[in-house]
Amino acid sequence: MKKLLLSLILCLFSTNSFAFQVINGGSPSAFIKCQKTTPYHFDLVKNDIQKFINSYKKSTIENFLKQIRVCHVINLDGMTWVGGTYDIKKRIIYLRAPKHHKHEYLLHHEFSSIILKSSKNSSKRLKIIKKFWNINDGPYTGVGRVNKTNWLNEIISYQRRGFIVPYAQTNFENDFNMTAAYLKTSSLQNNTKKAMRFNRLNKKFKLVKQFYKKL
Repeated sequence: MKKLLLSLILCLFSTNSFAFQVINGGSPSAFIKCQKTTPYHFDLVKNDIQKFINSYKKSTIENFLKQIRVCHVINLDGMTWVGGTYDIKKRIIYLRAPKHHKHEYLLHHEFSSIILKSSKNSSKRLKIIKKFWNINDGPYTGVGRVNKTNWLNEIISYQRRGFIVPYAQTNFENDFNMTAAYLKTSSLQNNTKKAMRFNRLNKKFKLVKQFYKKL
């Protein structure tokens, strides 16, 4: 029994004198299944998890996150291609280890949804939604309207209009997720600095910074 528990729980991260669980596989969420991953892939994400944790205030992690579950495969209502997802009620991030090498980005991406949708931030959420809408040059289009084959060719055009990548124009949550993830992910800082030359995006980055600062 002790060995089983040790195999499930990677560690309690004690950065800045607080702790939360990082667990290999399993899911207390009814709509998410998380298949346990290999020890190799489990170890692979440790560094990115540490970078992720170090980029937030102690109180932000304590208030909005209880667990990170590392999965070999995530099954989200029958969808098995998912790289990451979250359970806002249980404050859990699910991360697929083998599928992506951009684990830090995915952690910031999913965590931004938990923070954004938290009942503690309902009034702040409404304000930032309105401000994002006012900044955008063009409406949100919905997921089906994005042409993935032209992303790289059209990215500058999207950034001029206030969207960090084309997928950010699909809806507000995706827009906030990607703006926040680019702002926070250490390996994307050069991309973020280049994007800041566009006035609309620069305003969004400032809004996200202010939103996080007040948590």
